[in-house]
Formats: sequence, C-alpha cells, structure tokens
Amino acid sequence: MKFFQRDGVHDLIDGDVYTSEIPWTKPSPKAFGAAMAAVGATDPTRCVYVGDRLFDDIWGAHNAGLKAIHIPLSTIPANRVGHTEGTPDAVVHSLAEIPAAVAAPGMTKS
Repeated sequence: MKFFQRDGVHDLIDGDVYTSEIPWTKPSPKAFGAAMAAVGATDPTRCVYVGDRLFDDIWGAHNAGLKAIHIPLSTIPANRVGHTEGTPDAVVHSLAEIPAAVAAPGMTKS
C-alpha cells in the first residue's frame, strides 16, 4: 500500500489483510487468524496487531491472544466509534514508531 511507502515502513511489512476481502470481520478471532496466516505466524503470543479502533482492533487482538498497538490516526465520526473497550499494550502516533514499540520489553515472547 502507498501509505506504507509514504511512512517509510514498506520494507517492514510482510503481509496485510483487509476484512473487506475475507469472510470474517474484527473483532472475530478468525480475522486475526487470517492476518497471522498472511505472514506465516502460528503463535499469537509472538504477534502484535496494530489498529486504530479500541474494540475491533485492540480488544479483538487481545481476545485472539495477540498483543496490540493503538495508532489513533483515524478520525472516526462519533456515531461510528462503537465500543471503546480495549486497553492497548502501546500507543504510537505514526507507523514509524511501531518498531520501537514492538521492541519494548514485554511486548512479545523472545
């Protein structure tokens, strides 16, 4: 995607999955399983999901066994925010901050 190139992280992306292209939507654990499969991952404890919605992305990732980083970049209209349950393991404000957040102690098993 062009925004990965724009933000200088394209070379760090092994795969991407869009729920508009798979049979499940977030926060279903199957949607996160599809993302893991796209990068060949099998152990959710070694995975970190990055998303902009607290419930769909952060709570959903945790429910599927992954760590989660919140990137509050989207301007989501108040009537479309939905549930706000979900406490991220880290918060970043640009895609370029993700590698440092992932490398932080306790983010994934080594």
